[in-house]
Formats: sequence, C-alpha cells, structure tokens
Amino acid sequence: MANELLGKAPYVKGATVTVNGQRVHAVWTRLFGNATPGETEGNTMHILRIVVEDEDLDIESEDFSPDHIAGIAAVLRLAQKEAHEWHMNEIELWNPHPRTLIAAQSIDSSATLIHRDAESIASLKWYGGGDEPVTWLENEKYVLI
Repeated sequence: MANELLGKAPYVKGATVTVNGQRVHAVWTRLFGNATPGETEGNTMHILRIVVEDEDLDIESEDFSPDHIAGIAAVLRLAQKEAHEWHMNEIELWNPHPRTLIAAQSIDSSATLIHRDAESIASLKWYGGGDEPVTWLENEKYVLI
C-alpha cells in the first residue's frame, strides 16, 4: 500500500535488541489511511508481536525484570522512530503484557491501556460443547503483510 500511495515501501518491519544478554524482538506493520504524503491522520503502526527471549521467564508471571523492561522499551523506541519517519499518527499494540505497558510508560507516561469495545473485537467461533474450558491464545491483531 505504501508503494502505491507514497511511491516507496518500508524496509524496516521490526527490530531486535539485546540488553544484558536478553534478546527482545518486535515485528510491526503500517496501515495507511491517508493518501496524502506527509499527513499523519488515519495512519497507524500496529506492533503485531513482542517477544522476550528468556528460558526462565514464565509468560504468565507478573515479574518485571529491569532487563526485560529495558529491552521492550528499546524496541518500542525503534518503533516510534519508524512511525515518525513514515508519518504514522499512532502506534497500537494489542493485548500487551503488563511489563510491556510499563516499558511504554517509561518512554511516554501518557501511554494507556484501552479495552476494545467498538472495533476489531476478538471473536470466537465455537464448535465444542458448553462445558469445555476455553483458553485464548495469541489475542493479537492479525494483518496480512
């Protein structure tokens, strides 16, 4: 879409950083809702996934290692830089882990968690019985890139 609208396509679609031996990865995409070059209104960067490489990390844990927070903040800063260069109005990340929200707020204290209730709401098509437990896995925004 960027190629059609702007005559060029983004090369950077994610980042990897290492903080004290801990690698953190992020991948993102850009949605252009504004065809006017240089205008930001309607343009959104979506961070599709953030991964912290740590074999000892319990994904459900509320532990906030300073190294994890620093690594996540570093990839978020790189996403901010890319968003600015590509005239994105905002950056969205769906279903962030609490440590990701802390990292975002360490960069910008106004970063907030918004519970979706009007658009792109997660849905489930269920074929099982009513008494089977449901586990949500990877509740993320999926965009074809």
